[in-house]
Amino acid sequence: MVSGKIIVNLLLCAFLGLCACGQTNTPQQVATTDLFVGSTPSDSLIMAMLQIPPGTKSTFMKWELHLQNRKAGKGQFEAIVFYGVDKPGTNGFMDGGTRLALTGTYTLQNGAAANAKAKVYHLQAAQLSALLLLIEMDNNILHFLTPDKHFIVGNGGFGYVLNRIQ
Repeated sequence: MVSGKIIVNLLLCAFLGLCACGQTNTPQQVATTDLFVGSTPSDSLIMAMLQIPPGTKSTFMKWELHLQNRKAGKGQFEAIVFYGVDKPGTNGFMDGGTRLALTGTYTLQNGAAANAKAKVYHLQAAQLSALLLLIEMDNNILHFLTPDKHFIVGNGGFGYVLNRIQ
């Protein structure tokens, strides 16, 4: 029969062995990424900025925006945008829609038309005809801006807002 003291020692050794094998990361090694999602209209302004050919049929867009290291005020971003004609009775697209992937860099700067102190994200990518500008409404909400830093107004179905989900 094994004594209680031996069992405790065996469990302690196993625990210490597991802890020693674990990976440790310093804050410099861990890149934090914030994920923002939302659906926007497919109006001519945003279609032109994304270099989607004029005349392309699209009623709305679904966005997934990943911003790395937001606290630093600059970094890399990745955006996945699906666009197309809505499939009635669903939140999807006819024929699955078209996928557009954007990768690039961003900087956080102050100043928008309505507020000189506002935090505005400037997203730059080779696939864009102009900078994408998003104003930080709070830590969880970004709103698209026009190139002259005014709010882009949505329609009855969609706004130009992305919400942070992680």
